[in-house]
Amino acid sequence: MVPVYENPIVDFSFSDVCAESEITFKDATVLGEAAMEYVWHFGDSSALSMNRNPVHVFDNHGVYTVELYVESFKGCSDRATHEINVFEKLDPKFEVLADSGCSPLYVEFLDKTTAVTAINWKRYWVFGDGAA
Repeated sequence: MVPVYENPIVDFSFSDVCAESEITFKDATVLGEAAMEYVWHFGDSSALSMNRNPVHVFDNHGVYTVELYVESFKGCSDRATHEINVFEKLDPKFEVLADSGCSPLYVEFLDKTTAVTAINWKRYWVFGDGAA
């Protein structure tokens, strides 16, 4: 009798993030035994990771192809790839018109935030007085 071993069914999950933010990749591999080796390639110039559920930071925005390779103790292996969207990290900037005066003071705030990409973002103004 010749033994035939099961190949892993490799998959993983993640959420899209902004550049310079931590992202956790979660292994979702189906395998009837423990895996011997995990190898993650993040599609950027970073080092490979051998962790089962690594945390990674992408320095720049863009679309990256992330690959997970899994090998069982019996030498059976497979890989999965997914594209991840890493969004531009915005640097909020604003200008204040009429920054001092008598009460009641009406102040205009001008959003001066710029983006390199055509990203849609929501603006939330927090004034510290309970008003928005």
